[in-house]
Amino acid sequence: MLRVLRWMWSGNQASAGQNLVLSEETLHGNLIRLAIPAVIENVLMTAVYIANTLIIGWLRDETALAAVSVAGVLAWASDAVFMALAISATAIVARSWGAQDRERAQAAGGQAVLLSYLGSILVVAILFPNAEWGMRLMGVAPDVVEAGGRYLRWTVGISLLGFPLSVLSGIMRGAGDTRTPMNITLIMNLLNIIGTYLLVFGVGPLPAYGVVGAGIAAGTSRAIGGTIALLLLLLGGTPIRIPLRAIFRWDPGLVSTLIRVATPASGEYLVQRAGWAIFTRIIALLGTTTLAAHQVAESMESLSFMPGFGLSIATSTLVGQALGARHPHLAERSVAIAARYALLIMSVVGMLFFFANRPLAQLYGATPKVVDLAALALRIGAFEQIGMAIYMVLGGALRGAGDTRSPLQVSLAGIFLLRIPMVYVLAITLGLGLAGVWAGTVIDWTGRATLMAYFYRRGRWKTIDV
Repeated sequence: MLRVLRWMWSGNQASAGQNLVLSEETLHGNLIRLAIPAVIENVLMTAVYIANTLIIGWLRDETALAAVSVAGVLAWASDAVFMALAISATAIVARSWGAQDRERAQAAGGQAVLLSYLGSILVVAILFPNAEWGMRLMGVAPDVVEAGGRYLRWTVGISLLGFPLSVLSGIMRGAGDTRTPMNITLIMNLLNIIGTYLLVFGVGPLPAYGVVGAGIAAGTSRAIGGTIALLLLLLGGTPIRIPLRAIFRWDPGLVSTLIRVATPASGEYLVQRAGWAIFTRIIALLGTTTLAAHQVAESMESLSFMPGFGLSIATSTLVGQALGARHPHLAERSVAIAARYALLIMSVVGMLFFFANRPLAQLYGATPKVVDLAALALRIGAFEQIGMAIYMVLGGALRGAGDTRSPLQVSLAGIFLLRIPMVYVLAITLGLGLAGVWAGTVIDWTGRATLMAYFYRRGRWKTIDV
């Protein structure tokens, strides 16, 4: 198996970004080279989310749709610490890589791997026995609690080896390799989609497990993806190779730096997850049908995140490596180019949501009422795209430079001063329902983009030492 894995990725060291040439002439090429695999990777991640929602939707059971939606929020919340550590690992590895300090890049990557597996053990130990409690906390109906709890327990329990995947991918991206994470995601998602279909409906000798089958498939595919990523880092199937001694030799200085950079990012992700939980709790007040419609619209909307998110990842790598090589002007030029690409692509997606919302919503095979509400949500969501594009690219630039405090401040303001108050007032107080929910999110993204632009233009990110 190890030989097969090395063969599959044997060309990556030469072609996945090991030797990025940083100059004015190569910025467009570097950005595209890094962004395309990252965009494809995130499109694949979104595709599997959409596919799973489609499969669950064809059960024609609003309880099942609502259960997977709410349980997904809780599972997503558990990822906060890993996403934060991934940002920290990317920033430090990218700086070291740009400065041609391969030894420090390997050491930082090794310590990030160790911390990610320790964190995985802790998260599973906390979340697995408290799945139903978490669902009840979200305020959903008892049947949704029961179904969602079973889904969440299976997903989390099997994901012990899968939670570190984001950190392992972050290490690769810091070294300029966005292709390997894409390949891993492709394999993982194919397994997830096939497994979900087989286990939800039951094919041949397999019984139909329903929602539980979706949880088993999600957890298993993620664990496989995490295992592949670890093996590739250990075997040298990616530009940066992590020797075992770098993982098991405790380095207090590097661990302290990783945690220092990750702590604000962890706070940002925890704030986002907490805010999302409250946000979902407000939607739950509108009833199961509205919650199911929101799940449909949200799964389609998540496709629009992907161009911005992929460009954000590419920007983080370029900014980190440019600053490591002491070329801040190239970091700024990279951000400007990425922002233009993001605005163009996401504006096109916004027009698609505005003019083709109903056909998109009908893909899920849901009830007519759910389709009507989901189509309305997508039409309003078209106006989020410009704010999202600016927020994602500038946020990627700041995080790549090691500035994780400013994005935390933006998230705090966006969620607790804009999203939650506006959504509650519009949806509940003024009685606008799901339309009010999505109008509130438009206000939130616009405000976050404005704040992120302020922190970027202030320029503090150019002088941060990691």
